[in-house]
Amino acid sequence: MNKIFKADTLDEAYKQVSQTIDTPISKLEIEVLQTNTKGLLGLLKKQAILKVTLPEDKSDNQKEDKEDIKNNDNQTLAQDDMIDEIKAKLKKLFDSYCCDVDVVLVKLEGENSVYVKLDGQDAKIIIGTKGFRYDALSFMLHGWLKKCYNKTVKLEVLDYLKNKELYTQELLEGFFEKVDEFGRASTKPFSSRHLRVAVGVIKKRYPDKNLIFEAINERQKIITIDDQSDEI
Repeated sequence: MNKIFKADTLDEAYKQVSQTIDTPISKLEIEVLQTNTKGLLGLLKKQAILKVTLPEDKSDNQKEDKEDIKNNDNQTLAQDDMIDEIKAKLKKLFDSYCCDVDVVLVKLEGENSVYVKLDGQDAKIIIGTKGFRYDALSFMLHGWLKKCYNKTVKLEVLDYLKNKELYTQELLEGFFEKVDEFGRASTKPFSSRHLRVAVGVIKKRYPDKNLIFEAINERQKIITIDDQSDEI
């Protein structure tokens, strides 16, 4: 913290400092911003100006540090409670349908997403033919988590999502090559079922680039990266 002291002479300015601040002058950082001048016939007269840097109050800093630690601890506890609650409700959901599904892992992924990993004897049933049941469950969980916790979901059942991401990665290799070489490229059309996975793969490769979405029809969109465009 800095304070400014003004007086007709440097001696008077230093005297103000000693009378105002309960700290020896030798321990203060004092900068002379301006020395005093008498001027000519009383004109252009200048005061002496000192800038004093006050020593930090360690007790205040320690208090702030303790408050930060307390707030962080409270936030961590709240997040842990949220994760435990989500896991318990998911287990109750599958138990109510007599499904042999294990809620293996529930954790925060980033600030806005919850990663859910499912396994068990009936896990394949959840995926369904061509992944339609998986998509339905993922959509349902997304709506629930968004409404109750303001989070999105990243759902992994067995290794279905991992394999889907690897397959999408292969589909996007040509797209990545064009972006790296020319700074601009468009993907092939993705259905709404695969668009979220494609966006995740692209964002992982180019976290700082803007994505432009163009609807081909009601169910399909293409993704474009153009370094010359300001669109998002």
